[in-house]
Amino acid sequence: MANFSEQLNQANSSIDELYSLLQNEFAALTDQDLNRFQEVQPIKLALLNNIKQFDQHKTRFISEASNPNQTEVSIEKLLSDEQKIAWSHFLSQLKACDELHRKIDQYLSQKIKTTNAILEILQVNKSHSATQLYDEFGTSKLSTIGNKISEA
Repeated sequence: MANFSEQLNQANSSIDELYSLLQNEFAALTDQDLNRFQEVQPIKLALLNNIKQFDQHKTRFISEASNPNQTEVSIEKLLSDEQKIAWSHFLSQLKACDELHRKIDQYLSQKIKTTNAILEILQVNKSHSATQLYDEFGTSKLSTIGNKISEA
């Protein structure tokens, strides 16, 4: 049990650091600081690996601490009061990390979509591309400019 407490504390430390790192990663993206974004990637992978290893420890803890006759045991029933607090913190931070990761993913997806749209517009052989960009984003309708570009 004490060993699991240590592992849970290490996992909490990793998940807290991951959350902070994800915030830094999102800030780097919004600031368009590619170097800072790339610097956090190896650290993020190491933290994710630590959390993955904790999951293996958790599975082993459940199997060792539970009754072999029980089919499925909730980990909360096996934890001390102090461990329950740490476990609750871990789960809430894990959820916060998931939400922040989804926010980063959505931001990157939107950037990729926008970049692809701009690249399509910059293709010289497509006269209608300027009209498509402004129609999609609702900024302006430049069909007359698109026609003038194709005539030139």
